[in-house]
Amino acid sequence: MHEDVDAYYRYLWHQIAALDDQQAYRKLFDALAGPLIRWSQVFVKQYEVAEEIVSDVFMWLWQQRARQGSIRHIRLYLYQAVKHRSLNYLRSASGRMAHEDIASFEGALIPGIRFATDDPEQMLLNNELRRHMENAIESLPARCRLIFRLVKDDGLRYKEVAELLQISVKTVETQMGIAFRKIAEAIQPVVSSR
Repeated sequence: MHEDVDAYYRYLWHQIAALDDQQAYRKLFDALAGPLIRWSQVFVKQYEVAEEIVSDVFMWLWQQRARQGSIRHIRLYLYQAVKHRSLNYLRSASGRMAHEDIASFEGALIPGIRFATDDPEQMLLNNELRRHMENAIESLPARCRLIFRLVKDDGLRYKEVAELLQISVKTVETQMGIAFRKIAEAIQPVVSSR
């Protein structure tokens, strides 16, 4: 699935960079703006500021499309660009920014769990399961939760998350293992009762 999504983004980027395709630009923006705004909020904490940062990055990308045409991994490139713009915003807003561990960043990361059914009893069980899962995710340590959200909600690969957060792929794997274990423990009572 990741390959299909990445191929789609590569196709859109080619259309933008080589053919000045505004529809492809809009599709790329629509697909990635939401996750990129959440990513920026990890740093800047304010939705409006994050939204402006993401808009600026996309505007810059459109203006530089001919010069930046050789980008191979456009999604990862955009995540990195948003991260740098967000950190620059913090530096300029405060005059300086201390180098904080990524674990200290609290993000406005939304749950990506969806269940569909017409059976009212099943809906109740699904709501309880969803609540347990969301509580488990929210109770994860900040770094672990951030990594989990980037992989599960935003669809990034472990390697991309490692590059983005400047950590090893092994660290991403370990954090995802911790997240899965804690979520499994949290939903076990609900699953057992079914």
